[in-house]
Amino acid sequence: MTRTAGPEMASLLDEFSDTIKAGNFDSANQTLDIINRACPQRRFPIRPALPH
Repeated sequence: MTRTAGPEMASLLDEFSDTIKAGNFDSANQTLDIINRACPQRRFPIRPALPH
């Protein structure tokens, strides 16, 4: 997807991936909200599960 989404979206997706790997779920959710607002026709409904 990053090949067709453009450099800004690719950067956001990379940031989202990095925050998930780091376990920073609040930041990942914020990044996901930005992605969803920037690309409303392609929603990402799955949100990372917060640790219990």
